[in-house]
Amino acid sequence: RFPGDVAAGYLVCRSLYELNQTEEYLNIAKSLAKVAPQNPKVLEVLALGYFDAGDFVNAIAIGEKALSLKPSLKDAQSQVAFSYFNLGYPEIALEKLENLLSNYPNNYEALQNKGVVLERLCRFEEAMQVYDFILANKPDSETTKFNKSMCLMLMGEYKKGFLLYESRYNRETNLLQNYRGDEPVWDGLESIEGKRLLIHPEQGVGDTLMVSRFINLIENLGGELIFAVPANLRRVMSTFKTSAELITVGDDIQKVDFHLPLMSLPHITREKWNKIPTSDSYLSVPSGSKKKWQSKLGETKSLRVGLVCRGNPRHLNDLNRSLNLADLIAHLPSGPEYHLLQKDINN
Repeated sequence: RFPGDVAAGYLVCRSLYELNQTEEYLNIAKSLAKVAPQNPKVLEVLALGYFDAGDFVNAIAIGEKALSLKPSLKDAQSQVAFSYFNLGYPEIALEKLENLLSNYPNNYEALQNKGVVLERLCRFEEAMQVYDFILANKPDSETTKFNKSMCLMLMGEYKKGFLLYESRYNRETNLLQNYRGDEPVWDGLESIEGKRLLIHPEQGVGDTLMVSRFINLIENLGGELIFAVPANLRRVMSTFKTSAELITVGDDIQKVDFHLPLMSLPHITREKWNKIPTSDSYLSVPSGSKKKWQSKLGETKSLRVGLVCRGNPRHLNDLNRSLNLADLIAHLPSGPEYHLLQKDINN
């Protein structure tokens, strides 16, 4: 489309990037690189295209070539650094980011990435210093607030962390994009006496299973609670000991007065717990499933343990969330009877 006009092709690439049209962007960037293989800016946009497509190996290779031609390229340095991070090399990523920040100390994107890398390396205090520096200069940075909230919770500062986690109601992190109602979000302060409150999931399966127990802490406020659960969790959530009405996400529902994303419950109930509340067996195996698997597996004299070694492969942090099955087995104690609960494994 732009056989000789590198400048025009470059501008089109940048426009497609802003429009999140990654595939078309990458195709044009590849064409440009054929026309101008020694143009560092062209190589930089190609590296960005590979990065957005999740091809971090090529993002590093092309980004490093661009930097060999023009070492001052900020975007290329950032892409290379975070490509190493996404491939599971946080130490190298941190080194690359430090090099970038030595020349551009107020590059807030690089600072943001540095905070995330430090957090992943469990250097929480240093990460907090980075986030606080950004917020001192950019107090409206929602991404920084969100990252800081996660860091606080990793440090055990749960009340402060869940408070700042409410910053996820914004366009940058956009974690509530699936809710389509127009009712107000319940803030935990307004009375729900005689009102109908819809509580709905917002993120992953694990979050729903973990945080559902906090519903028990608002059952005595006089409101009618409706808890919408994902279809794939309906059977197990039917065993949840709660007075809330259980529905499936997508079911028709009568008018409600407020809605509440499930992950806001820990913050709203913060004054009702001195530590994260626990409840023995607030979920259990549905009776039908229990009978089915007892008949399949037969009797056992040892503890049965189900194993899951892999999360969502499309998750940006899948490298650190999934593990090799052989490594897992090698560290399991003898005695229990183990069963793998998934078909796809890392080996």
